[in-house]
Amino acid sequence: MNLPALKRPNVPTVKRFTLEDYHRLGELGFFGEHDRVELIRGELFEMAAKGRPHEVCLTKLIRELLKLVSDRATIRCQSPITLPLILELSRVFPQ
Repeated sequence: MNLPALKRPNVPTVKRFTLEDYHRLGELGFFGEHDRVELIRGELFEMAAKGRPHEVCLTKLIRELLKLVSDRATIRCQSPITLPLILELSRVFPQ
């Protein structure tokens, strides 16, 4: 018996971005000045706006961290960070 070939619906392709792609999109003005976008494992994520509960928790956390580390470390809060690819991969594929 000959069955008709199944038609596969159009499935969107996921585009993974490199860090260079991400920075280039910023340079080209793809993101607005107030857009909160992060690149995580090649995917772009729009981040939620910070609200009062977030700010209160953050303030308390920083206060306690400063007591614990004193002058032994520098504490940065919500600053951009770029993790080396090898560190990202070690989280995904632990040895």
